[in-house]
Amino acid sequence: MPDGHYSKPNPNIFCIFATDDWKADQYRWRNNGVKLYPAKNPIVGLRKTVFICQVENGFTDEFKKISYEYIAEPLKTVVQYIGTSSVSVPFPHGNKQHDTKPHVRTCPSTLKTVKAAVEKDIPSNVYKISVAAAEVDVALQPVVVPRNTKQVQNAAYVVQQARRLTHDAIYNMMEVSYDLEPFMHKLT
Repeated sequence: MPDGHYSKPNPNIFCIFATDDWKADQYRWRNNGVKLYPAKNPIVGLRKTVFICQVENGFTDEFKKISYEYIAEPLKTVVQYIGTSSVSVPFPHGNKQHDTKPHVRTCPSTLKTVKAAVEKDIPSNVYKISVAAAEVDVALQPVVVPRNTKQVQNAAYVVQQARRLTHDAIYNMMEVSYDLEPFMHKLT
């Protein structure tokens, strides 16, 4: 797969999605506002969100993404791309110092699958299995497989943190003292 050559959605089209995967379209966006329709009773209406394109030196409204989410069933989403997609060029994540590989968001469904898999297996094996099992077009490869083993390790960390009984350090020390009774004599 050549770096930076991805098959992205074309501008001036509508796309219909039944999952949250519309958020990972290989472009970089900033939320530019949300409106609810109808304004008086939005429970039965739509949520319109406008996104503007992030470019290397800021943001531009020459290329926009508009999502229309059905509020009663948020996984039913229509996405419209408006403008010129040529203003969007891939660039590294803002926190990267040495890597010049463009940052591409991974699909939420892929991350959900990885989080379920790391409960049963170690992150390096989950990553290898995910990459080997992905029989997808090379253009979609960046969004439908985990980015690297570090992303899978981060997913495992999130799962472990969610399982913890508490994040209170004193309570955790008390639990350790029960497990290590001959070692700890007194906890105050």
